[in-house]
Amino acid sequence: MNKIIIYLFITVIFCSCIGRLNNQKAGQLSNAYKEHNYFKLDMLMSEISFDKDNPELMLYRAKLENVFNNPTGSNILINELLDNYSKHFNDSIIADLYYMRSINAYALQDYTNAFNDGKLIVEKYNRYFDSAIIPIYALEIWNGGDKFDTLA
Repeated sequence: MNKIIIYLFITVIFCSCIGRLNNQKAGQLSNAYKEHNYFKLDMLMSEISFDKDNPELMLYRAKLENVFNNPTGSNILINELLDNYSKHFNDSIIADLYYMRSINAYALQDYTNAFNDGKLIVEKYNRYFDSAIIPIYALEIWNGGDKFDTLA
């Protein structure tokens, strides 16, 4: 009986360590995302319970999955964000989602989707990217995706 009480007590303490998202944590998460400080973002995400109904948390998790080399998990979240929450985010975040998805496609050797996302980035979202990234995508599109065919 004492073991059960101790177990329940430890479980309650452990569960209370993982808290809900409050304004302070939301600000810290946003800052870590904007600063590209992904280790801090990962640490902060581990301190809160993940809510799949919160598009910001989904965005942060998708970025972490992308950065820490889980392209499949990242794509699942990205596709859900683009399908269900695209009106929630501004164009620069949407552009970042397509960019992450194109990087994930390269990692998964899915060169057709990498090409399609790269083309979308060049045609619609090029103003949100560094001038060094766009010529790479533009060259691949100009060549008709030949670079993708040779990589397959």
